[in-house]
Amino acid sequence: MYYRLKEPWSFRGWKKTPYAIRCESGEKMFSRPYFFAKETFMELLGCNGEEDIDLAAFSEKGRQVLSELSAAGIIEQSDRPLVPLQSWQRYHVFPSRYLKSIHWSITGKCNFNCRHCLVSAPDAHHPQLPLDDILKIAEQIAICGVRHVDITGGEPLLRRDFEQIVEALSGYGIRIGVIFTNASLLNAETLEMLKKHGQ
Repeated sequence: MYYRLKEPWSFRGWKKTPYAIRCESGEKMFSRPYFFAKETFMELLGCNGEEDIDLAAFSEKGRQVLSELSAAGIIEQSDRPLVPLQSWQRYHVFPSRYLKSIHWSITGKCNFNCRHCLVSAPDAHHPQLPLDDILKIAEQIAICGVRHVDITGGEPLLRRDFEQIVEALSGYGIRIGVIFTNASLLNAETLEMLKKHGQ
């Protein structure tokens, strides 16, 4: 019997938690990955659509997990070879520990001066990073396998290059969950820009 990890699922790993599968898009994208013991995961790697798997060679736990993933629609099966995994579905270990999401302050500047502000905006002590540095950070976030970022400040919409930051994150397949804004600068144009970039 042939088994295959269905799209949009992929084989993934991180430092300290190297054996997992993760949904890369859709509703379940931001849910935690499914983590496995090494033996079970190594058995699951055979679910590539190309190997004829003899379930009798699987451990009891491996058969149980395979059955559960099949019932959940994560793994498909056939008595004939299936389409091989896409390159992005194949096993990849990220060079960091697992992070579900990041809370990212892209500026300390603000157009308000609220007494309760945690970063003392608009008089923040740290200068605003230039766009080149921000784009390098976005790249590092992607390299670490993070798929979800909440953006804050100060007031993030004050950045003139805000769309470029959104475009960079979107280009790496990173979803912006929450934009922490005072909404004074929020308008239809900003919402259309976010929609244009798939956010």
